[in-house]
Amino acid sequence: MTNEYQKETFSEYYIPSQSPLEKMIGAKISRMFKGASAWLIPLSCKYGDDVTAVAINCTTYSTSLIELSEPFKAFIEDFDGQFLKIRTDHYYCLKVDLGDLKDIFPCSNEISRKTGS
Repeated sequence: MTNEYQKETFSEYYIPSQSPLEKMIGAKISRMFKGASAWLIPLSCKYGDDVTAVAINCTTYSTSLIELSEPFKAFIEDFDGQFLKIRTDHYYCLKVDLGDLKDIFPCSNEISRKTGS
């Protein structure tokens, strides 16, 4: 059962209001498997960006926000075209807006090789 889950890739989503950077990150995500690990590079004032990324902790009923100022490793659980649902070593479930990311890099050989189907 785990193997079937790992073979499932994310669908490609294109939203007209997305920036070219968001489309590029979305394209990278669409080539990854569900549950794959990746390095997320969030926007951060520490590194010269205008804003610092935030994530919503989706395991609580309140809208608690977590500041993401440093790159980190996460497991990609879901992607709906605008938000990434991720799991990290410290948080079971975080929801991150695609617009708050600078880049994403898959860890090791976890990119699928999509065929023409």
